[in-house]
Amino acid sequence: MISIILDTNLLYSKSNNYTIARFTEKLEDVIEQLEVNDFYDKVKVVIPQIVVNELLKQQIDDGYAAIKL
Repeated sequence: MISIILDTNLLYSKSNNYTIARFTEKLEDVIEQLEVNDFYDKVKVVIPQIVVNELLKQQIDDGYAAIKL
C-alpha cells in the first residue's frame, strides 16, 4: 500500500465559510480522484495532526482578519 501524506499547502482553502473545517473540501477532492482512478484500495491518505492543527489555526486567524475588515 502507498501512503500519501498531505500537507498544509495542499489543503489550505481561502473560502469565506467559517462554519465548517474548510480543508475537508480539498480532502474530498483528493479522495474522489483516487476513486475515479481506481487507486482507492491501493493508497492510504495520511494527514498528520500538526497539519490539522495548523489548518484550523489558519482558519481562525482568517476569520478574525475578516471581522476586522
